[in-house]
Amino acid sequence: MQAFKTITRLLRLSVKLELDGWRSLYLLARRQTVAPAGARVFSYYLEMRTILFVFIGLSAVEIPIFDVVLSRWPAIRWPILILGIWGFLFMVGVYAGLKAHPHFVIQELLVVHSGPNFKVTIPKSQIDAAFVDERTFETSKGFQIDDVEGQTRVNLVTMSQTNVSLELKYPVLVTKGSKAFEVTRLDFFADDPRGLVDAL
Repeated sequence: MQAFKTITRLLRLSVKLELDGWRSLYLLARRQTVAPAGARVFSYYLEMRTILFVFIGLSAVEIPIFDVVLSRWPAIRWPILILGIWGFLFMVGVYAGLKAHPHFVIQELLVVHSGPNFKVTIPKSQIDAAFVDERTFETSKGFQIDDVEGQTRVNLVTMSQTNVSLELKYPVLVTKGSKAFEVTRLDFFADDPRGLVDAL
């Protein structure tokens, strides 16, 4: 029973990731983001852009190479070709997901994203302090949790670093997958940390 639940959860997650990727590609094609009109938008993907473009380029190059090499074996050629095209679109979708889901500030709200799969909305009135605080981490894991003086802090890590820190007046519920955390500190990365802090 437990194995069935695990498989079902993984299948649901896979479908969600796939759909999120296609939505992000649609937004990228239309040069749109999820930020509403009038919002101040702050990206966080520039540190990853070079690496993403390298993988996208390699994915694009390998498609015609494998097509030529495997042209004599159509039974292998077509599955590999389809897989190669899917891999290329997947990598473009990762880039699109980051670009189409920026952090943004609008009216009295701050919305923090980490791609299409993570979002937390914080009223500006609930922010006790916001400041630039450059921190590095031993791992590049995107979602990390630690304690600061007995208070829970969520770190949304980009390329093993964060550079914006928020101290909250009251705990905010942050969900990640099936887990939920009450946090009073949120650290994340922005390409323009000073501009984001000033917008608050």
